[in-house]
Amino acid sequence: MKKVLSENIKRVVLTGGPKGGKSSFIPYIKDIMENMGIAVIVVHEAATHRIKGGISPMTVGMLGFQDYVLELQLLDYKHAE
Repeated sequence: MKKVLSENIKRVVLTGGPKGGKSSFIPYIKDIMENMGIAVIVVHEAATHRIKGGISPMTVGMLGFQDYVLELQLLDYKHAE
């Protein structure tokens, strides 16, 4: 695997309310950037992933939920390195 210097890494964060088109936009912009020769790694929103898996503030409490979300985010970033 090619080593990439951290100063060469650019991060793009998509924000917005529910149903704003963020998830629909990801494959579109990823395709454009890859066609430009830019390597793209997508890290999905951890809280939504946990909620869809049945872990939510209602099931484990807010602090427990934040712990689960942080755990998933750390795993995602570790795998993206």
